[in-house]
Amino acid sequence: MALIDYHKSITREIISTSDRVRNLVTDWGEEGRYKEEVFKNILKRFLPSNLSVGTGFILNSQERNEHHNTNQIDVIIYDNSYPVLFKEADFLIIPAEGVRGIIEVKANLLNQDLKSVIDTCNRNGNFIYEAKRNKDKSIFNGVFSYKSRTSGLSQAQRKIIRTSLNEQNVDSIGKYGVNHIAISKDSFVKHWGIEYGDETYSQYNLIDLSFSFFISNLLDYITDNEISKNNFIWFAEDKENRKVFDF
Repeated sequence: MALIDYHKSITREIISTSDRVRNLVTDWGEEGRYKEEVFKNILKRFLPSNLSVGTGFILNSQERNEHHNTNQIDVIIYDNSYPVLFKEADFLIIPAEGVRGIIEVKANLLNQDLKSVIDTCNRNGNFIYEAKRNKDKSIFNGVFSYKSRTSGLSQAQRKIIRTSLNEQNVDSIGKYGVNHIAISKDSFVKHWGIEYGDETYSQYNLIDLSFSFFISNLLDYITDNEISKNNFIWFAEDKENRKVFDF
């Protein structure tokens, strides 16, 4: 099998698995939770043994007997060599120091309040960044959407994402702001942060490959760019040939 077919099969599996419940139950308020579980279970297959995935809350404490926490985060990728405060199955409460990445999972991102979603992700990223002692390493901050009512972002939606990022701490936005968005199976957005000498989002038209690129970029972030050393294996197509625009 060609590598590009392998990567497209990941997309098909994510969609087909998530659709099974929808095909059986037409009125179910927990569909969103099930979609999170589908994504987490597939993601687990790709993680190295020192990393784990869960859902829950991230804590920070600046003084004794005083702490703060994020809202509940759909997907937390963390280094399991760090201790956790609480863990039951996939639910955990963890200090920020062990967190490598966070992801919000949406059934249809562009059917929701985009500004609210992006603002929340940026606040969570900022919370983690400020709590970490080592601020040299960027965290993966992603939004994964199963579907979209359009093939990409409108000008107004691009402005929302750009403005939300610019409202953050200018010296650190590349370290914690939303940096990857799978808008649908065909549309992918990546933020090129300060480590690349730029502060630009790029949108790509990647038919049936957006989900795979999202996962590969995640792995690259959380494994200190090890994926990039095998670029042709993990990125079966040159996405720069599929760029729609920068913003």
